Amino acid sequence: MEYSAVLTCSTIQAALSARLDGETPGIDDDVIDTHLDSCPDCQAYFDQAVALNRSLAFRIPEAADTEAPDLIDDILANVEPQWRKQAATRAWNTALSRVSIVVVGLLWLAWAINLIAITSTEIDPLVNRVSMEAASLRFAIAFSLFFAAWQPRVVGGLLPVVAAVWTFEVGFGIRDIFLAPEAGDIMIQLGLLFLAVVTLSWLWISDKGWVIVREMVRSLSSDPR
Repeated sequence: MEYSAVLTCSTIQAALSARLDGETPGIDDDVIDTHLDSCPDCQAYFDQAVALNRSLAFRIPEAADTEAPDLIDDILANVEPQWRKQAATRAWNTALSRVSIVVVGLLWLAWAINLIAITSTEIDPLVNRVSMEAASLRFAIAFSLFFAAWQPRVVGGLLPVVAAVWTFEVGFGIRDIFLAPEAGDIMIQLGLLFLAVVTLSWLWISDKGWVIVREMVRSLSSDPR
């Protein structure tokens, strides 16, 4: 193997690599070509480098043409039916709960109107006053239920109030149920309050969803984790 008087094979090979990469080799092309003609090792290196570049030139477009599979459509195809089913179930529950709240509100309204009709026939002013106060309370509950059915966003504020009223009414009404000879009104009131709590809870869960409800309940606990 012959060497140039100044240049070594490693220098020529580095210059060849730079020329193949499109960079400035730093050595005149005539000098490089002259060295290639006289050095079989550098000629073999050059031939191998040229073959490698050609191989890469053919493979890179093939790799570029091979795109990664788009999984978005597959994911949506699997998720969308489930999401639609959940959305439909939630919409049905919301609609049915709102209708149920309206029905319970109508029962409270009918009871209030009945109390007013009874009050108009009473002579005792004390009985009239108590009956009017009871009718006012029932009108208020009926209106609250109608408003909650119209605007479900207020259910979260109304539900604790109605639930608290039902809880205390149960506590105070148990004694009257066992002691009073006629406790029909107490039973009706407890039953309607219970229906109000159930229907409001149904609407609240349907409107917010179980995930948000669990998070809200967890945030009220002593260990919200």
